[in-house]
This record gives sequence, C-alpha cells and structure tokens, in this order.
Amino acid sequence: MLSKNLHKNTDRCSGCTLTGALSVTTGVTDAVTIVHGPAGCAHHNLSLFLSISKTAKNSRNPVILSTRLKETDIIFGGENALKETISHALIYKPSIIFILSTCIVGITGDDVEGTCAQLKGVKIVPIPGEGFLGGGFREGFISALTKLSDVQNSFQGKIKSGVNIIGERNLESSAEFQYIEVERLLNSLNLTVRTRFIRNIKAASIDLIPDASLNVLRDPSLVKIGEYLKQRYGTPYYSSFPEGFAETKRFISEIAGILDMDPTDALNYETLIQEAIKKEFFDLKGLRISRKNLHLELLTSNLMDELYADLNIQVTEEGIPFRFVDTPPVGSNGVRYILTKIRKSQIAGL
Repeated sequence: MLSKNLHKNTDRCSGCTLTGALSVTTGVTDAVTIVHGPAGCAHHNLSLFLSISKTAKNSRNPVILSTRLKETDIIFGGENALKETISHALIYKPSIIFILSTCIVGITGDDVEGTCAQLKGVKIVPIPGEGFLGGGFREGFISALTKLSDVQNSFQGKIKSGVNIIGERNLESSAEFQYIEVERLLNSLNLTVRTRFIRNIKAASIDLIPDASLNVLRDPSLVKIGEYLKQRYGTPYYSSFPEGFAETKRFISEIAGILDMDPTDALNYETLIQEAIKKEFFDLKGLRISRKNLHLELLTSNLMDELYADLNIQVTEEGIPFRFVDTPPVGSNGVRYILTKIRKSQIAGL
C-alpha cells in the first residue's frame, strides 16, 4: 500500500465537490440533506461523516437521504425520484431541506430547481454538488456557504453587533477547540459570537448573518465568501484564524482597528498568557522533533518558526517521533496545545 493513501495521510479538507457541500449542510442540525444521485454517493459520504464523528467525539449524526437513482431514472429523468425523497424527508420534520446534485445529475440535466419550486410547505434549497467539470471539496464548500447565505430574508438594515464565524472546517477533529480559542480572543475585546456559519446551528440562526458587525473567516481561501457577504450586507471581514503568538496579537489589534475599539487591555492580557506559556515549556528548549507524520500545513506554518525562535525547537529528519496529522492549532492556547503534545512525545520516547 502506498503511504500517501493511508488514512493518517488523508486531508479532511479535500475530496469531491459533494463532500465539501455536505460538510456545510450537515452543520444545520434541524435540516435534512438529500443527495440527488445514485445511492453510492450518499453511502460514501455518510460513512465518512460517521467515522469522523467518532474521531471528534461528536455524537450527532446528520440526516442524509438519497434519491437512489437507477438506470431508468438516468435515462428518463430523476425528478419523480426527487419528489418522492422530499416527501420522505418531511417525516423528520425539518426546518429546511438541502438538495445536493451529484455528477450524474449534472450530466443528465434534471431540472432540480424547477422541481423544488413546485413543492410547498418547507424551505428547500438546491445546491450544485457536481464536480465532474473540475470542481473539488473547496468549490463545493464555498458554493454551499454562498447558497445558504441567501436563504435568509429578514435583513432590514438593523443595527449591527457581534461577530459571525464563517467557514469552520467541520471535518477537523479539533474544530471545536479552534472555535473556543477564537471565541476567547473575541471576548477579550468584549465581542460576542452571533452565529457560526455553518457549524451546529439551527436553520433560524442563518437569519442572523446580516446583523453582525464583522465576519471572521476560518482561512484565507474563503475570501470569496467574505467579499460576497460584504457586498450583500456591507459587513467587513477578517481573513483568517490566527496561528502562533504574533498572529494572535495581530488578530486582536486588527479586529479592534476594524471596529474602532481600543485593544490595549486585551493585548496586555494576551502578552501575560504568552509569556506564561513560554515559561511553562522552557524545559523543551533545544528539542529536535521528527518531520515524519507532521501535516504539511503545520510544517510550513508561522507557528513552527516561532517555536524555533522562542524555544529553539527544530524539525529535523532525525528527532523524537511526534505524530500530528491535523492542521496548525489556533491562538495562544493553540501553541500551548502543540507544546503539550510535543512534551508527551518526548516523555514517551525516553
């Protein structure tokens, strides 16, 4: 077996367009997602979500249904199969139903939007999920976020307050840890999170999107959705969660600047936290860790540069075995987390 195909080397933010869209729609807890296509497309993704839920210790399993298209549906059209599956989805009493089109539907040309428009009684949102023309996970992810941002219709120029978190990586095992740290940093500026778009929220929370003072994007690849929301609702955005000490302070300072706030107290407090972390892990100074089993994003991150500058921790071909296959952790407590993992690896290697 080639090592690049091993499960531990699989990037949770890669794959087909359908998977990317599903990672968004399944974040709405009172929704049903219908995969319009052959049963295998839904089965593959449902298996993936169940596996990741166990890794992330998330007991919630999303409702994913399939239209289970057969040969006759592909030849004569799958609109009737879609209508039947939507009728079945109503048994779950969803607040919203998402219809994700698969590659085969994109090829056969089913009129998904027209079919959905004929049905009344529940909000139905069609989302293109076919990637046969070159789309991948990221395209499906952004497409779903864009479609869902148009679902609400309550924006009337209200007074804006709070912060939206945009585009969390729902398939990351550390997603909740990353959010808690960002929320802590926002709270240090007396800012609250208005809605998480989209992670573990009710469909009604989507209506809150236009009312925030700021959108914070998970990473720079989401600038497209940040610009879309800015143009649509006039909401400015910050382009990424922070990684490492310096970026964390920059995050606080620049968000305060966007919202015309004084960051002095928050920055002073963060400095105390960072100095305490350096002191706590001073015993690791000069340590060498192996580059094997390290996620590429971690290897190339500013965080690793800072660990070298502050504690002379170096990544080399030969060093203590250190298995870390997730993306770089966020904020000052993310640095503490990675140092704790390094220390455990050091102790295990003694």
